Amino acid sequence: MTGRTAAFLTADFALWLAALSTGSSVFYLFALAMGAMLLLAFLSVFLAAATAKITVRCAGRTCERGGRIPFEAEIVHFCPFPLARQFLLVQNAADSTAQIEWNAPAFAPRKRGFTVDCPHRGVYEIGVRAYQVEDIFSLFSFRRTLKAGRFTVEVRPRTADMESLPPANSDESLARYTRMTEDLSSPAGVRGWVSGDALKKVHWKLSVRKRELLVRTYEESLRPDTLVLPDLTPLNALKSHMLTIEDAVCEAAAGAANAHLKEGWPVRMPLLCAHPMEISGTSAGDLPRFLKALAQVRFDSPVPYEQTILSASARLQRTGGMVLITPRISARIADTAIRFSQMGLQTTFLWISDSRRNEAMDLLSRLHHANVRILRLDPWSGTGATAIVYEENYD
Repeated sequence: MTGRTAAFLTADFALWLAALSTGSSVFYLFALAMGAMLLLAFLSVFLAAATAKITVRCAGRTCERGGRIPFEAEIVHFCPFPLARQFLLVQNAADSTAQIEWNAPAFAPRKRGFTVDCPHRGVYEIGVRAYQVEDIFSLFSFRRTLKAGRFTVEVRPRTADMESLPPANSDESLARYTRMTEDLSSPAGVRGWVSGDALKKVHWKLSVRKRELLVRTYEESLRPDTLVLPDLTPLNALKSHMLTIEDAVCEAAAGAANAHLKEGWPVRMPLLCAHPMEISGTSAGDLPRFLKALAQVRFDSPVPYEQTILSASARLQRTGGMVLITPRISARIADTAIRFSQMGLQTTFLWISDSRRNEAMDLLSRLHHANVRILRLDPWSGTGATAIVYEENYD
């Protein structure tokens, strides 16, 4: 009930009092007319809301960030009385609702297409949330919530351009990976000594005979994987900024996974949030599984990123490289990355930021001089196109 309705009821009540007090037929006539208007207004909006049949159809339930998802709505109502305005409350991917006026005639189905923008990755409910109708006297307005008018869509992150990453199968990396993945139970032959070989692998008898250090070689097991570890701790920022940074983190993770999968290197991506999961793949055909997981993941990790790195590093026996992706940098994170680089892992630090703070620059310089590869992704540069990841030099 609105203020207009309350005033109308008060006036009608006053007319009935005047008619009963004076017995004048004029007051009776006006009171009856106003009562009829109230009844017509109520019946029109009640019948329209109660008999309305709304069908929502959507062909596609998945799109890339920045894309659009079209859907179609069909409405028909069976109210014979005139109506003033009809509205559809359409819920979009930004968790907001738009009120769209749509005057559909009685007994005749009418269709209309809608397009919902998807500016951020995630899983959203979109569609028609409610149907609202107003009478011709603007006395009543009924809203009917639709249970079957909404559907779930998945907005997947884009894949950041990571062409600047070094080839994971360079000679130096390949030699290190080969030594890490040899199957000691399956000897294959001998080769010359290479710095870093274990003394227990030296073939001493053959080395004395050939007068050079020779080491035993073994059959190589599966190729080592690359650990891609995005920072999923909650962000302390405005919602719009928070969503933009989350998009950048997920797109950087997708880009890192894609760059290694295209080279044929297995990728392992632990997503250590409140409901942890792990995605792994061995070829570029596995990239959609990574994109699906990154679309669904929430930034609600209950532990700091430093602890996440340490817990994920518990299984480094088969890891040849590590990509750390985070919008924050601290001395503890830098020390952890340097420690992994000193262990022989090909370590990459991908910073999601456009900041140039002196403290951050000093930490990045430390990483650079510890042979940690530093990449940066500006979260504000990829709002209209695929984000570009570029390398920071500190020479």
